[in-house]
Amino acid sequence: MALLLDQLGKCPTNQLPAYAENAQSIVAVEYREIFAKTLTNRLHEIDKDSKRKRVEMFLVRLAKAK
Repeated sequence: MALLLDQLGKCPTNQLPAYAENAQSIVAVEYREIFAKTLTNRLHEIDKDSKRKRVEMFLVRLAKAK
């Protein structure tokens, strides 16, 4: 999980939505909060609205999964 969180923190913003969506099935319950925080902290870096919305929708799905 530490490597995944590190990758999410460093990956190019154009890849961030895909990384988040692909990792959804493996994020353990105890890591969901830090996973969401990592993505939220990077939202302002995403230039394209469509990619930002994908991350925002993913965050909503993640919150509902709790």
